[in-house]
Amino acid sequence: MYNQAVLSVIDDAKRLSIYPIKTVRIYPTVVIKDTVLESYYNRSEYTVMDISDSILISATAYIIYRYHDITILRLSLPDSIDFDDNIIDGLYHPAYGDIVKTVIALYYVELGGEFRGSGKDIYNYSGYRSIIKETYHNKFIVDETVECIDFDSIVDFIYERSNGFEDNSRLLKSETAKIIKRLRY
Repeated sequence: MYNQAVLSVIDDAKRLSIYPIKTVRIYPTVVIKDTVLESYYNRSEYTVMDISDSILISATAYIIYRYHDITILRLSLPDSIDFDDNIIDGLYHPAYGDIVKTVIALYYVELGGEFRGSGKDIYNYSGYRSIIKETYHNKFIVDETVECIDFDSIVDFIYERSNGFEDNSRLLKSETAKIIKRLRY
């Protein structure tokens, strides 16, 4: 993603998804101390992407890959590595994957989706810092007779409602920015 525009990265995910790949890893770009990228950054040849663009890319890529049955092995840098003293700039958060999945679930609700099922199951979709449950508590419907929607079905719903992201990029960018403000992380 180095020096790549947001929509270009999303287009790459669409193009890659047609190949017979089985797994991917999605990492936001982070400037790490003593790397070539740090030297570009120090010379102002590289600017770090803002948080809403980074999460927009990760969430959209996640949806595209999962819709095409590609397994996501990792969504963000591992939290087992001590980055605190080595990160110069960029988006690193130990709960980055949870934040991205929360954004995806919020897209789902914004597009008209709801969480219906047993109380225990539906509250698994509360989201990072319970933002979904707090904001959209009316979209959580306890119904013990219904099996709760799984995350891949949420992804399919979003992909199909957004026409494969063919003409909703501006909407997604706008929605992501609003969602990031609500996340308070």
